[in-house]
Amino acid sequence: MASTTRFTLALFVALATALVISCTDDGDSSAAPTLGPGVVLNVTRGDELLKAWTLDEILALPQQEIEADGDTQTGPWLRDLLAASAVGTWQHATVHGSGEGRAFDIELEIESGPAEGYVLDITRRGTAKLAGQDLPRERWVRDVTEIRIDD
Repeated sequence: MASTTRFTLALFVALATALVISCTDDGDSSAAPTLGPGVVLNVTRGDELLKAWTLDEILALPQQEIEADGDTQTGPWLRDLLAASAVGTWQHATVHGSGEGRAFDIELEIESGPAEGYVLDITRRGTAKLAGQDLPRERWVRDVTEIRIDD
């Protein structure tokens, strides 16, 4: 009886492992790198991970304060974070995260010109939120996980 239980457990573990591998490996080599331990967001260009940012590293950047949609938002300028990520010149980026209420994934496409109007505000939950002076609250990107340089 004990050997049947061990066999059943071993079979269950093997099937669960296979399921996890098949769900996480979709064969898309352009998928964003996963967040490592302590990492709150990645900055990528193509398949290359430029910088994996921890909360402490984001907070160590010069902090700015802006008024956005009636609230004060505090964090580093997006352009400063990208410069510290060794991005260099860029024309277009996509910010990945969640929409208001975290009920849906959202992507915000931005051009290099207005990037200085955006800050990465750190929330009480320890996640990054992209807010902008001229960006309505419903377009803010919450729980930012990746900033992908598209050009």
